[in-house]
Amino acid sequence: MSTKDQTSVSYELDRGIEGGFANSKPAYVSSHVAEETIKTGRFVKLGTDVDKQIKNLSATGDVALGKLIGVTVHDRTRETPALLYDDTGGEGIRDFAAKEDVSVMSEGAIYMKPETAMTFASTPYIRHAGRAQVQTLVIDTDLVAGDVVSGKVGGVSIAPVTYGSSNADTLTALAAAIVAAGTNVLAVSNGTTTITVTTLADSSDEDLTTFVVTSGGAGTAVMTTAETATSVHTDNIGRLRNDSDTSTATAAPTGSVRVLESIAANAIGSVSIKLN
Repeated sequence: MSTKDQTSVSYELDRGIEGGFANSKPAYVSSHVAEETIKTGRFVKLGTDVDKQIKNLSATGDVALGKLIGVTVHDRTRETPALLYDDTGGEGIRDFAAKEDVSVMSEGAIYMKPETAMTFASTPYIRHAGRAQVQTLVIDTDLVAGDVVSGKVGGVSIAPVTYGSSNADTLTALAAAIVAAGTNVLAVSNGTTTITVTTLADSSDEDLTTFVVTSGGAGTAVMTTAETATSVHTDNIGRLRNDSDTSTATAAPTGSVRVLESIAANAIGSVSIKLN
């Protein structure tokens, strides 16, 4: 007869699911109706009918007592077979569609998935807005006759742009070539030195790379690229982070949100909320 001995003990907390109850302490949960598509484990605000409806946050003023209502609770009836019980959270859970019932926790401990690393000492900010990627393409001197510009947008080469009738005309043509090569970008020239490229909201980033000027004229202009705004998908609205991120997140009302453990960026951790 053989026996199997236990040789180790795990002291780690059980892994949670975004929007799940983090402990068995009393919690206040109310039932509402989604006024629009809403995700699990997100802070939400009162909707048009404040007695029953909820909506996603959309402005800094939504992160305020009296308007911020709580965090949407995970509903096991919404899981699909693809759900993975790991510390990434959210996989395989359908969104709440408009007119569907949604449970919202306004007081208690709930599992959340912050965008940034959080500790007990972190000031909790709540994301209230998404953001498109914005890049600039800048030349250090006017383009001249014979110049040819090449480069890539999201890894796709643009059609080379040859100098036209003027520097401004060439930059306009270059902006058009960037749009043609990109999948979801807008490009606008200021007519002198700069083209501003904006990736459409909730689209994959399309980085500008390898932009160079091959000169056929007296000198060679130098092109530099810079990302002036990183993208933030609107799926992140209602999540926690540790700063305002250029005013697209707002500090939670004093004493209303507290991180109960150290949480890595985009990992599951327990958060205490008290909005009643």
